[in-house]
Amino acid sequence: MRNKLFLLITASLMSTSVYAMDCNFNNMDADGDGEITKDEFHSAVSDSNIYSDYDLNDDGYLSKDEFRETDYDYGFYDAWDVNDDDQLDDNEFFDGLFYNYDVNEDDAWDDDEYYDANDDGLWDWGWDI
Repeated sequence: MRNKLFLLITASLMSTSVYAMDCNFNNMDADGDGEITKDEFHSAVSDSNIYSDYDLNDDGYLSKDEFRETDYDYGFYDAWDVNDDDQLDDNEFFDGLFYNYDVNEDDAWDDDEYYDANDDGLWDWGWDI
């Protein structure tokens, strides 16, 4: 169910993307240890415009209303808002994306977890990595 909802979210974002993405496992695995850590993921995607594209009022946070405008599943917002302040900062947003695919909860993606994200269309969002 979770992956189906995430796939729906991904499809919605793909329709709004205007960027080309050149992303592969080796590019994101900065230290070459065969895993993509949360820090490596953040490093790779934080320079993209994806987060700011959805921060409609440019205040540095995604409000619930902004989150709804992106056609995300509302349940993700509450789950990703770890400090319960009714707004998502970029770390909460990217952590939410990362942990959605960290199936074994070891704080790193192996190549299978990376390719699961790829198969669901995550890299079609238009990030220029």
